[in-house]
Amino acid sequence: MAVSVSRLRLAREVAGLSKKALADKLGLAPSTITGYEDGSISPLENLGAVSEALGMPGLESFFLQSEVPEISGGAISFRSRRSMLKGTRNKAIAVSQLAAFVLGPFIENRFVLPEPNIPEDIPHSPEGAAIALRNYWKLGKGPISNMVHLLEANGILVFFINADSKSVDAFNYTVGSRPFVFLNTFKPSGERGRFDAAHELGHLVLHRDVDHEKMDSKEIEAEANDFASAFLMPREQFRMECPRSQNLEAFLRIKPRWGVSVQAMTRRAKDLDLLTQWHYESMFRHMSSKGWRSGAEAGQLPREDSSLHFQVLNHLTDAGLSVADIAGLLHLTIDQLVELMPSANSFRDVEVRKGFLKLIENRDG
Repeated sequence: MAVSVSRLRLAREVAGLSKKALADKLGLAPSTITGYEDGSISPLENLGAVSEALGMPGLESFFLQSEVPEISGGAISFRSRRSMLKGTRNKAIAVSQLAAFVLGPFIENRFVLPEPNIPEDIPHSPEGAAIALRNYWKLGKGPISNMVHLLEANGILVFFINADSKSVDAFNYTVGSRPFVFLNTFKPSGERGRFDAAHELGHLVLHRDVDHEKMDSKEIEAEANDFASAFLMPREQFRMECPRSQNLEAFLRIKPRWGVSVQAMTRRAKDLDLLTQWHYESMFRHMSSKGWRSGAEAGQLPREDSSLHFQVLNHLTDAGLSVADIAGLLHLTIDQLVELMPSANSFRDVEVRKGFLKLIENRDG
């Protein structure tokens, strides 16, 4: 029985442990962990202790499944790579691999999903690409009600990570023909999550052929931001509704309709020549004085959740599976499943309530 060396590394990085830290927990030499992960030493007899040390007690089966393909960190655009610790980056990528290579295939093998629907023949400018994609997806000229649902409807799988770091916003990559977008729930702001989703869509639309070494350039990130701004706030309709003054309250009033931050609307207004440079800078100084730029902005919107996750979980639980059963089929912990699919928490609560009601019924009976 072979132990998957890639899953050993993956689980260690998901746990946020270095090789030395894992070795210390197990009372082993770091060279032994290196041997486990390069296949020169078999951890089979010690697999229970390894699984326990990695926060996956009783899930030795996870390490006996097929190898997981490697995702190069250089192939992913991280907006704050220069300020991001290596361990933070590796953990975020490792958690995403659980989605892309464990949970994603599980869902695709059991459900019919929309095919990826991103056109190849599209303008290279952020504004032009945003207009073209909105037309191609027949979105009209108004606000987008839910970015996560829109991505899923067009064949882009969305999963969530809870990276305890402000340096991780969101990222994406494609496996085969299936695009994946990963959104960090560490930041609770719904408007930030929507902009992050649109930003990653911008990368998928504009930068599919960009050399990986250039993916972190300021120019590339600026293009994705400009795309997100134009996609979420299309020129024609937003011009009609956008305030022409530097009154923050006026922007706050339209924030729920457009689902973007006042800061993003202010930048869009300036780009559309609806605000002068002086008004733009004055508004940002005002927002800074209120603490909006470093903390939560007023009128914070709830984060968007996944429609696909809810449907999948609803179907599986209706078929008699608990959240624990689903996690077991994936060889994951319940916490790992809930991180990737926060909707699972709701179904876990339902199961607890059902169990409690059954206990009451049995007592009363």
